[in-house]
Amino acid sequence: ELIYLTFKFSDRQIRFILLIYLPKLLTLFPNKTFDFSNRIFNFFLQGMLDTDKSLRLQTLKTIPYILDEITERQLNNEILRSIAKTQVDPEEAIRTWTILIIVKISNRLTGISNRDNVLATIYTKSLKDPNIKTKLAALYGLKMSVDIFHVDVIANKVMSVIAPGL
Repeated sequence: ELIYLTFKFSDRQIRFILLIYLPKLLTLFPNKTFDFSNRIFNFFLQGMLDTDKSLRLQTLKTIPYILDEITERQLNNEILRSIAKTQVDPEEAIRTWTILIIVKISNRLTGISNRDNVLATIYTKSLKDPNIKTKLAALYGLKMSVDIFHVDVIANKVMSVIAPGL
């Protein structure tokens, strides 16, 4: 109960420390006894929208650890919606980490009927980013997700962005 209450605090330092130790907290509890999706997820998601860049970045880095704790709807809708906002973040590190996190969770996005279109849109948008690290992360994402894409998605979405760069 104490852990649930501390996630509700608005103090950024406490929330940051909770995010750092969240992976360890999740291993302390047996599967599904820690009610993350119902009692903590909404407070967790607020970190993605925080004005403090270090809190946004740490929240983003913690996403792969919570995948087993959240529902499919939370992953495919709420997490992706928040990630769309971090993809256009003013901080280049957050934009780069957004792509790296998408690469890590891409195989878990099963509830999306057009998963390859969504991923292609995300990666090609980052290929147009002025920062080289974000572009490299997008290329890495394309490489790691190439098995997911249908040929027509590669031809229409991906090649139309890569070809001018060549």
